[in-house]
Amino acid sequence: MTVEFQERNDVLVATLSGDYAGAQQEYKQDSATVYQRLGEHPQRIVIDLQKVTGIDRRGLTGLEKLCWKVAKDLMQEIRLSNPSPEVKTVLDYVDFSIPVYETVDTAIESFEDDDFLEEDMKDLLSDETTGS
Repeated sequence: MTVEFQERNDVLVATLSGDYAGAQQEYKQDSATVYQRLGEHPQRIVIDLQKVTGIDRRGLTGLEKLCWKVAKDLMQEIRLSNPSPEVKTVLDYVDFSIPVYETVDTAIESFEDDDFLEEDMKDLLSDETTGS
């Protein structure tokens, strides 16, 4: 399993590769790599899932947690995109709260269409911390 980074239109694209089914330790390591990279160079990020050859419910739950952690701790947005057939199969059977875009390009374009992060994310996180 690997993570490769590439810059596109001021967006960091992280491509996950490999089989994450049952590979919890490796997945945690790759998530930590993405989180660390964002902490060092804050920007918007798209995670490309095209090269993921296997994933299970735990892997998807880990992706979901990563998205929420980055939003809460770093005030950054993550988009998930380009799911491989293996990822699509698992997405069909789990309750997943994060949108997954069909392509990396549509995920990048969605940042331009979305004013959500700056004000609405602050409101959401303040509601979460105050318990309202």
